[in-house]
Amino acid sequence: MVEERHELDSDRDETSEVSEFLFEMRPWTRDEMHRRLTRAGYGRIEMRDGAGRRTPDRLLVTARA
Repeated sequence: MVEERHELDSDRDETSEVSEFLFEMRPWTRDEMHRRLTRAGYGRIEMRDGAGRRTPDRLLVTARA
């Protein structure tokens, strides 16, 4: 499991917006990811090499219903 916490501070009103995520990672091929997202009802699927490290072993995927 991967646990992430992102905190965004505002200069305007000195408040913070906190987002916490808990997720599991596993290797996916582009075809696997596209099939699963399509079956889940997503149609606007975009994939590119991963953020941060733009290497072929990382995918950055966005999908919208």
